[in-house]
Amino acid sequence: MPPAGTRVGIYARYSTQNQTQESIERQVINAERFAATRGWIVAGTWEDAERSGTTFVGRTGFFQMMAAAEEGTFQVLLVEDISRLSRKSGDTHALFDELAELGIDVCTVAGGRLVEGVDVMVGAFKNSKDVEEAAYRSRGGQVRVIESGRSSGNVPYGYRKVFGQDGRNGVREADQKKALVVQRIFEETAAGLSPNQICSNLNREGVPGPRGKGWRPGALVGAKQIGGGILRNTIYVGEIRWGKTERKRRKGKIANKQAPAEKIVTAFDPSLAIVQRDLFDQVQGLLAGKKSAFFKYKKAQYVFTGKYRCGHCGETMIVLSGRLACTGRNVKGADCQNRCRIPREDAERAVLQGLSEKLLQPALIEPCIDAYRTEAEKASGALQQQRLAGERRLEQIGIQIANLWPMINDSATPPFAKQALLTQLNALEEERQRLELELKQRPPASPAGLEADAIVARLREMVSDLSNTLQGGERDAVIARDTLRTMVDVITLNPDLATADRRGSAVVHLTVEGSLTKMLSLADVIVERDIKHRMGPRTTLDVATIGYAFSSKFSYYSERLAGVLADIPFITRLLERAQAPLTKAQMVNALRDDEGPSQGDKQPIEDRVRYVLDQLQKRGETHTVPVRQTWGWVLSDTPVSDEEWVRRAKHRPEEGALPRIMKGWAPEASVVVIGGRG
Repeated sequence: MPPAGTRVGIYARYSTQNQTQESIERQVINAERFAATRGWIVAGTWEDAERSGTTFVGRTGFFQMMAAAEEGTFQVLLVEDISRLSRKSGDTHALFDELAELGIDVCTVAGGRLVEGVDVMVGAFKNSKDVEEAAYRSRGGQVRVIESGRSSGNVPYGYRKVFGQDGRNGVREADQKKALVVQRIFEETAAGLSPNQICSNLNREGVPGPRGKGWRPGALVGAKQIGGGILRNTIYVGEIRWGKTERKRRKGKIANKQAPAEKIVTAFDPSLAIVQRDLFDQVQGLLAGKKSAFFKYKKAQYVFTGKYRCGHCGETMIVLSGRLACTGRNVKGADCQNRCRIPREDAERAVLQGLSEKLLQPALIEPCIDAYRTEAEKASGALQQQRLAGERRLEQIGIQIANLWPMINDSATPPFAKQALLTQLNALEEERQRLELELKQRPPASPAGLEADAIVARLREMVSDLSNTLQGGERDAVIARDTLRTMVDVITLNPDLATADRRGSAVVHLTVEGSLTKMLSLADVIVERDIKHRMGPRTTLDVATIGYAFSSKFSYYSERLAGVLADIPFITRLLERAQAPLTKAQMVNALRDDEGPSQGDKQPIEDRVRYVLDQLQKRGETHTVPVRQTWGWVLSDTPVSDEEWVRRAKHRPEEGALPRIMKGWAPEASVVVIGGRG
């Protein structure tokens, strides 16, 4: 033993909240008495309260003690038992090696002597085994708690702890206010809202999150591997799954890892169910179907986002400042002349109007119905065969699982063979759950015996209702938006650059393409199942071979261009009937005479005439010829030569002596094409 006068350092620690500060005080008092009886001098005391011995993380007193050891503050480290330093075998050996390099001995009060090498080896092994046994006992108690229907650990959002009638802790019940929030989250997810949208709505309404703070998408979707998050937690259908994760500590950091299937404890308590099983399964299907993380999935912002194409270069069109612009010209730097920016609302309105008025005609729909019904019957038969095959496979899996358990439980089975059997069992269990989920989906209904008039009426009503719903609540608007998107594949916008002004206004030629089969399925099969049950729109059939395309025209322009387009027919007819070149002054007077004195002063009308002539000259429909000391305007497509126009100008009539012209628009023509999709 070290002689009297040796400087010693005292370290004390206790692990859990079940112990108190008295534990540390007792350790320090005993150590001080031990040192006093041997004449040692206490150079310092360090302690850690509520800190586990299985790690050094968070043990401030331990690191301060080690810093003092490196400075030579003490020569002997005095502890109650080496388990106070560490309960992990590897850490214990490493610590004693480091202290030995510093020339510091370790003495235990319990042993009454310095710790030697064999003591370190035996003590480290014993402490490690104690930790494993304690963990085993603790897990056994937690499993019994779970199997009895009580909770172990934190209570999920939507529930609260209550005292059982027998006085036992860990009893849960649904918190009705929070349960309504959970139901809303599942319903809105099934309706097509993204986690970001749901969290935004809840935060805007001031609904507290699981920890009393704001909502975040991670609270909804969690980690896919461990089944975390509200949307993945099976407790909301009364199925308690405990032990899904294990804590793994590496390099001072703790991480949750997915636990093996055999370590997961499952119990059932129907009284805890908040969400209907069908709704829960539907949401799991949505989560499983996402190729990227669900919280990163971004829904289409507008009804036809991603479907617009530029008619000049073929590139996509995106919304910039509320208007549709060609990405080729505005983003990619392509040589596209389409500088127009088309109001998104005008384009959407034109598409929806075209669907109702141009495409949905009984004469166009009727030839497609027979082919559609034939394909629908084939698809329905194929799905039925798949369903029967799934039921047979599910029965086979049940038999295989039943045969595996006796071999796994047989004590004669070698450990490596049991591990292989467990791997096979897990694979079969995953396949069984997938098949059960698929078979729970209701089979598609047979196509109803509707006539073309009835189908057209239903589709027109649907388009009208969905168009109105776009302005409604967010959940209904998402459903309407997704349903309308299934009706259209490509929208080509081809602005007439000859009519465009510097503000990007123009007349737009619109071409819409899509699958007529999908539209028929919405009216004939899907609408009864998906819209009624608030599911996202999709098609039961994969037979979209009948396509449609229709063309239309709509105008969007600034106030100035609106006036120009209204005046063009009048000025054009004026030039057609003129026997000599017309000056601007003549056209201004004719326009004023046509509109009367109430239309304002002369300057605005002069500007209108100038704008019209600029448009006509840009189109190549007019040009100028010299008339005395000014210029006259004539139509370019007349058989009269410029020399003849000049000769006529010398004998032109007096200004204002022109025939009265009536304004008007030419009727619009449109073409609808129905046929196979290339």
